[in-house]
Amino acid sequence: LCNEYPCSENIVNPCKNEGICFHTNNSIKCYCPFEYINGKHCQTLSCGKKCQNGQCIFLKNEWTYKFLCSGGWYGPKCSIFDVDRKGRNEYFQFLYFNVSQALIAIFLLFNIQYVYRRQQKIIL
Repeated sequence: LCNEYPCSENIVNPCKNEGICFHTNNSIKCYCPFEYINGKHCQTLSCGKKCQNGQCIFLKNEWTYKFLCSGGWYGPKCSIFDVDRKGRNEYFQFLYFNVSQALIAIFLLFNIQYVYRRQQKIIL
């Protein structure tokens, strides 16, 4: 019975996210709400793959979606990176951290070398 009538009322709807199940020949198809890709189970947001560096948000009241871009990214599909935006701060924080670590390492190496040479002079 499940294979013949997978959309019957007695069986759990195979379509996710309020999709509507209907028969086509010997199989089923899901008619998906606007925000989901039509497919086997309506499980994927239609805008999900369009947003490259952020998150896709569906706005039910407006029947549209928008992208929330990650730090430093902007544009219609979050595909443009601008270091002048939030990303600049993150970039410089990363740069400052690495430069400061390198300077500390150089300072320690010079001090170790200085102490080693001084001990060599005392021994001689």
